Amino acid sequence: MSNIILHQWEISPFCQKISRALRFKGIPFDTVNYNGILGAKVPLLSKVGKVPVIDHNGQRIQDSTRIARYLDEAFPDTPRLYPEDPNQKALAELWEDWADESLYFYEVYLRV
Repeated sequence: MSNIILHQWEISPFCQKISRALRFKGIPFDTVNYNGILGAKVPLLSKVGKVPVIDHNGQRIQDSTRIARYLDEAFPDTPRLYPEDPNQKALAELWEDWADESLYFYEVYLRV
């Protein structure tokens, strides 16, 4: 068993974002899928009741962007998700936010 648990809905683009980030960084993780009736337990995972959520070393982190930033901080010896240069990092975060907000419904539509 790995020391990271990813709580997710398999269809969620935000959960897939974190799953891909963990694989890109080469970090082993386990998943707990909240599909179907298990979805009723999602509100118990975080204050806002959304996934993705990760458990790591006794910490529970939610929100795909916060999790991605956390992974870069907690695992500095793995490939970085964000550039180290502050200007380039800000630009990457701008594009990430745009993609999260603008492309979400397109991805869900194409998956369903």
